[in-house]
Amino acid sequence: MKKFGYKEIAKLANVSVATVSRYFTKGYIAKETKKRIEAILRENEYMPSLGSKLVKDRLNTIFVIATEECDMNQYQIIHGIEQGARSRGKSLLLSKCQNNMTSYIQLIKQVLYFKPYSLVLFTDQAHYQDILDYLEKNCSKIPYFVYNTDKNDQGRIKVRNQSAFQELVIKFSKTFDKKNTLVYIDDPYLGEEIKRLRYEGFKQGCERERLNNKYFELDWKDPMNVKRVGTSFYRLNLVNIVCASHNVFLALASSGDKNIILTDVGYSSAIDSMERAAFKVFVDYVRIGLEIEKVLYESTEYPERRGEINYSPRIVEIIPQKKFSN
Repeated sequence: MKKFGYKEIAKLANVSVATVSRYFTKGYIAKETKKRIEAILRENEYMPSLGSKLVKDRLNTIFVIATEECDMNQYQIIHGIEQGARSRGKSLLLSKCQNNMTSYIQLIKQVLYFKPYSLVLFTDQAHYQDILDYLEKNCSKIPYFVYNTDKNDQGRIKVRNQSAFQELVIKFSKTFDKKNTLVYIDDPYLGEEIKRLRYEGFKQGCERERLNNKYFELDWKDPMNVKRVGTSFYRLNLVNIVCASHNVFLALASSGDKNIILTDVGYSSAIDSMERAAFKVFVDYVRIGLEIEKVLYESTEYPERRGEINYSPRIVEIIPQKKFSN
C-alpha cells in the first residue's frame, strides 16, 4: 500500500498540483480530469494521510474485523478481548465487512495503514487459508489472530468439542434407564468440522455407555420442520435429547413439549434459570477472548512465541438429578 503526496499524484495523472488540491478539497475540476485522478488513486491504493496524531492513537488499539453476520458467540469473544485489552491500557475497535475476499483485503489494508497494536479477524472456512496467506505476506510486523468460525478446533485455537460431547453423554446417561434411547439433534447451520466432532463425541459416549441412539437433523429456522421432528419424538417415545447447538435447544425448548429432556450448548443465558435443559456444554466465549488477547500480548512482547489456545468446555448440570422422572 503506497502513501504519497499531491506532487506524485499530479505527475502520474498529468495535471497540476493545484488541480489535485482542488480534487481533495471538493473544488471544481473537469469530469475527465476527476476520472483520471481517481484512476491513479485506485491503481496505487492511495490512502490519504489523516495526521500523525490519529495514527499514534491507534498504536495502542486492537483492531477486530468481523463480517456483517457476526453472531452472539463472536460478540462474546470480542467482549473478552476488550476486557483483556483494557487491563493492559489498550482499546479495541471493531470494523465490519462483507463476507468476501475483496471486502476483507480492502479493510485489512485500511487497518494496517494505522499500524495497530494487533489485529483479530473472524472468518469462515471458505476464506480462512486465503486470509492467513495474505497476512503472512503483508502483516509481518503486527501480531494477528485469525479465528475460524467454522473450524475452531484447529490452527491456533483448539476447542475440545469432541471430548466435551462425549463427557456430556456419560453424565446425561446416569439420569435415565440405559434401555432408553438417546437422541442426537444436529444443526445444519453449524460448520462442517464442528458438526462432525460434536456428533463423533456423542457416538463415542454412546458406545462407552452402550446406549441405543438415534440421529435427527433439525432446521430450527423452519417451524414446520420443528413440528415434524417433535411429532417423531412422541410417536417413537423418545425423551432424552442431546442438542448439537444452542439454536436447536431454543427451538425444542419453546416447542411446548414438556416431556422431552434436553441438553444445551453455549454461554450462560437467562433461559438457564427456567431449567429447560438437564445439562449444558458450557463454552465460555469470554474466556476464549481473554486468551486470544493474552496470545496477542505475548506475541508483541515476545515475538519468537507463537501462542496457541487449548480450551475444554465444561459440562454443567442445570436440572438437579433428583428432579428426573424417567
